[in-house]
Amino acid sequence: MVSIKGEKKVNLDRLREKLNSEYNFITSVLDRVPSIYWQGNSNDGTDEAENAEGSKWKPDAGSKVVANANKKPRATTIEELQERLEACKAKKAQGYRDLVTKKNLKSKLKKAEKKRKKADERNLKHKQLKLEKQAAKQTSKNGTVENAPDQKPSKPVFNSEGKMVFSKFDFSEIGSQKEEKKKKKELKDPRKILEKLKEKKETLKKLKDEGQEAKVLEIKQKEAWSNALKKAEGVKIKDDPELLKKTLKREESKKKRSAKQWASREHTKKKALSDRVQKREGNIQARKDQQKNKKRAKAIKKGRIVPGF
Repeated sequence: MVSIKGEKKVNLDRLREKLNSEYNFITSVLDRVPSIYWQGNSNDGTDEAENAEGSKWKPDAGSKVVANANKKPRATTIEELQERLEACKAKKAQGYRDLVTKKNLKSKLKKAEKKRKKADERNLKHKQLKLEKQAAKQTSKNGTVENAPDQKPSKPVFNSEGKMVFSKFDFSEIGSQKEEKKKKKELKDPRKILEKLKEKKETLKKLKDEGQEAKVLEIKQKEAWSNALKKAEGVKIKDDPELLKKTLKREESKKKRSAKQWASREHTKKKALSDRVQKREGNIQARKDQQKNKKRAKAIKKGRIVPGF
């Protein structure tokens, strides 16, 4: 305990304890700071004097110039990156800054290796394509392939009609299919069938008048045989003109009915549209009248308009 005249007594042990605790706290905080840059040159005499008084330092967050001065140049090759990584690993006491640089170097090394791998693959593909093109050019120049002597000449291809086909695809069949569809449609149409029957009847009559009865008989027999074969296949033969006329009449009546229905539908559609338009116009007019009446009522209330005049 120390006492000075006119002042309070100071407990030295307690003061020492407080100072020690504060010193420990400050040192722990400074240890956690990532990096500290010291200013000045230790070679000059002025700097030594300053160091004697108390060393001055600045943290890296406040000074960008110092950070840029200490910054190493970027590595251009993978070998340089590997060397730097090995140097970081060799350090025994690694601080926060060293760990960060180590991590960055690892990621950069990975990226560089990936890039190099992709470039190698691209070059390999390019070389393969080049070789293939060269081979194709060589074969086109020679006019024959190496295995050409072993190959046999291809046989000619014929379609269903017996015509030779030069292409891989036989387009002649498309036209024949269309014709077949047309024929089938004609066979189903009763008007066309009636016309054909009429023509046949006239030709037979003409032949009979000319005295070619044997030919008429032959045509009739052929027709009978073809009809019998068609019936055996399950094809329905439509050669009765009376029945064909009835079906034609039925179809015509059906068409007329559908035309009437369509006309009535169109009429109802137009009527509904006109009704809707009329209703809309009526509503608009009613709204206009309502607004006018409101304005008039307000004007009467204010005394601008006298009712009855």
